[in-house]
Amino acid sequence: MKCNIPKTSNKALIQQAKIHIVSAKEEKITNQVYLDAYNEIFDKVRDDVVSQVMATCMYELNKEFGFGKERLGKFFDGVSAMFLLMRSGVMGQEFTTENCIEYCEEQFGIKFKCK
Repeated sequence: MKCNIPKTSNKALIQQAKIHIVSAKEEKITNQVYLDAYNEIFDKVRDDVVSQVMATCMYELNKEFGFGKERLGKFFDGVSAMFLLMRSGVMGQEFTTENCIEYCEEQFGIKFKCK
């Protein structure tokens, strides 16, 4: 692809047309800064969504089934432990929310719309 650059003696125009070529090192640093910011935002959103879902489930368990502080605490601890397993895997195997969806479908016949 050819680029036609007009010849001019107008210094202001020449300064506006300057192009900064990014070195490989600068590009690597820029990409890392972007990736770090992306991961930070993703983590915040994930944590917020998990908090909202957990609070909604705990509310329903309390209102519909009479779960109190002790059982809700056990529920919260159990789900939190599951999420930790999802980050690390189980015995070298990946463990995801998809596994939980399949389990609920197979064991209880519960169909999730998100699948």
